Amino acid sequence: MKKSTIPRLELLGAALGARLAQTVDSILRIASKTYFWCDSMVVLSWIKKKEPWNTFVGNRVKEIRDLTNIDDWRHVPGEVNPADLATRCCDWSHLLQSKWGEGPGWLYNDEESWPCSEVSETPDEAFLERRKTVVTNLATGNEVRFGDRFLYFSSYKKILRMTAYVLRFCNNIKRNSPKLVNSLSCEKIQKAEETLIKIMQSEWPSEIREKYKDTIQFFEENGILKVQTRLILSQDPEDFTHPTVLPDHPLLERLVLHTHRSLMHAGVLTTLAQLREKFWIPKGRRVVKAILRQCIKCKRLTAGKVNPDPAPLPPDRIHRVAAFQITGADLAGPLSLRGGSKAWIVLFTCAVYRAVHLELVSSLSTESFMQALRRFWARRGRGSTLYTDNGTNFVGAANALKSLDWDFIQAECSLMKIKWLFSPPSAPWYGGFWERMVRSIKELLRKCLGKACVTYEEMLTLLSDCEATINGRPLTYLSDDPKELKPLTPAHFIQDIKGRETFDLDLIDSQHILKRVRYLHTLRSNLRKRFYNEYLGELVRSPKVASKRKMISPGEIVIVESKNPNRMNWPLAQVIELFPGKDGVERVAKLQLASGEIIRPLQRIYPLELSASDHLIEDHQGTDIAAQNPGPTAADVLEEVKKSRCGRPLIPVKRLNL
Repeated sequence: MKKSTIPRLELLGAALGARLAQTVDSILRIASKTYFWCDSMVVLSWIKKKEPWNTFVGNRVKEIRDLTNIDDWRHVPGEVNPADLATRCCDWSHLLQSKWGEGPGWLYNDEESWPCSEVSETPDEAFLERRKTVVTNLATGNEVRFGDRFLYFSSYKKILRMTAYVLRFCNNIKRNSPKLVNSLSCEKIQKAEETLIKIMQSEWPSEIREKYKDTIQFFEENGILKVQTRLILSQDPEDFTHPTVLPDHPLLERLVLHTHRSLMHAGVLTTLAQLREKFWIPKGRRVVKAILRQCIKCKRLTAGKVNPDPAPLPPDRIHRVAAFQITGADLAGPLSLRGGSKAWIVLFTCAVYRAVHLELVSSLSTESFMQALRRFWARRGRGSTLYTDNGTNFVGAANALKSLDWDFIQAECSLMKIKWLFSPPSAPWYGGFWERMVRSIKELLRKCLGKACVTYEEMLTLLSDCEATINGRPLTYLSDDPKELKPLTPAHFIQDIKGRETFDLDLIDSQHILKRVRYLHTLRSNLRKRFYNEYLGELVRSPKVASKRKMISPGEIVIVESKNPNRMNWPLAQVIELFPGKDGVERVAKLQLASGEIIRPLQRIYPLELSASDHLIEDHQGTDIAAQNPGPTAADVLEEVKKSRCGRPLIPVKRLNL
């Protein structure tokens, strides 16, 4: 505690005199002017000078100024000050002869004859109580506003209640105010909201506010800025005719999201209309639209998928190779046969010349597919590359081929090891060149069979006819001019005769066999030249390229499309790694789910425009998305959630590690 000094004690006396004068005036109610006399120039300097005094002096000076007028304080010389008699030794006879009751004689004269009370020079002792100030220049990149402190709370309700409790605390620490301990009332919540509105308006930049002065009439009511509308004569509520101004502020974001959730996640127009009943937001539609984009639940239902640029044709589609050297395989079916049995179609298509080869199998086992593959190799030759999707039978066949002793097989059966490539999971468009052939086969069988039920041999014959029809389709432009060359077909590269009929004639003379071989070689060379010039030249890139593509990056939070039609049940995932193609564009991503890692194409990914470090705003009307609704589990292929007969999801029981 600081030591008391003579000027401080005199200041306490001046404050006590001001209190006594106020008490006497309130009791007697004498209509006369009151003067205050003090012989300390230090105290008069403190009272009359507006300086940043220390806490002790500043509090007493403020009290004196509130109770009295500073012009009524005057200086009396110490030798004629009657108040000094009380501080010295004085007997009764000397007290009777003094001016204790009347004061100095010049008090009876005019005011102009009184001693001068102007404080021309402040004594040095007065500056000892001046508050020390330090001027610092601090350059900050981002100015932190007071309203940004409310971002700690995720909802507008929490901010309101917190503000109301703070105001209650400030009221309870006052000395003479009644203590409030009950639950918050509507009036306290309304007072807290008014406080928040004042904070938002006080942090509204003045240069932005000046832009609206020419078009909008503002006025203040209880310290709150409002707008004068043209509905002042209507019978609508006061808040609607004179809405409160809410500038762009972090607190406005919480308010808009709170209104959006209370309206069952309504759209921009509905949310803005609800806010317009009490508030006026500059550029309201744009501000509300930008804030509603941050709603996690709405993002899960409205997020768009990633659409990367179409990939260029892989080298295996444009190499100068033999027919069926690079092949794509797929299964179609099942086909119902006579007798209740079923069969499936195994389709092999050439990646370059677009020819097809069809086989029929009686099951989806790996052994059946291997038998069909052996028949295909025996008839069309052994290729070097085989493309398939991620079907379980294809994966099993690939594993079986890897486990074989290729040296022994090559020595005994003259087999060659092929390169087996799989498309990414849940990405059928990666195998578009064989999926399109499957559709063509299905269309022919649907039109040819109708509702007929055939045997296995009849179905095999129909597939042979379909194969010939598909291989005879034109690949290039079919001109109406008879003088033009015939269009190229896949059959030109796998057959030496024109039609499908088999003639029992020997069209090649034995004496000109070498000439015939040269002719066929030249014919195949010309066909391949026409193929590359006419067919491949027409394979231009599709113009359906989005100008604004949604891009994702590692660490971003996304939702993964699954078989469940309800988007709310799609699992959340984090992007771990992106795999670029040969053109440098990423089209496949590795994702981290709650159950493990999976690989998905970007077309199955819906970004939420969030990163793992972002703070997800909790939705109090729904469930916690990240923790309570992780979605269905996923291994390599997403599996559907098992449900009971009542439609409830079945959760497997987990053992506790006790």
